[in-house]
Amino acid sequence: MQAGLLAVMALAVLDRGGIATPLPSALFWPVAGLTALTCLANVASPSRPERRLWGPVTALMLAAALGTAFA
Repeated sequence: MQAGLLAVMALAVLDRGGIATPLPSALFWPVAGLTALTCLANVASPSRPERRLWGPVTALMLAAALGTAFA
């Protein structure tokens, strides 16, 4: 289930960038919002390994999504 969700999220960002097959354009902003919430949750996690690994990974995912949105 998680892998499927991440694949759809990736396709929504790629679609916004004009790379992937067409998806509903309304899908991008919920994906960006979910990515932002995931980033915040990982950065605020009490688990140090989670903060150190997933904090930067999700921050880069968020930066890529927002870069695609405003490019």
